[in-house]
Amino acid sequence: MVRAAPGHGGIVTAACAYHARVPTLRPCSRQTCRRSAVATLTYVYADSMAVLGPLSGSPEPHSYDLCEVHADRLSAPQGWSVLRISAPADEAPLYGA
Repeated sequence: MVRAAPGHGGIVTAACAYHARVPTLRPCSRQTCRRSAVATLTYVYADSMAVLGPLSGSPEPHSYDLCEVHADRLSAPQGWSVLRISAPADEAPLYGA
């Protein structure tokens, strides 16, 4: 089976499609950090708000994946607020079965 996809030059083979379903660890977006990301940070500029939530199911171009250390240390510029969203403990991962 072959299907069109934006990655890999537009072609994804059956073997590659398998790897697309396998969860991979994403690194922290901080430049020198080598830890795995556990949270995703996005900004809502209209509301002067930074939103930190559980790691998104896939990387997004206008968000930042952060490790636990950098997520805990997150602060916002003066006049901005930080909204921290935590996932329920019993929530299943976005990737899966």
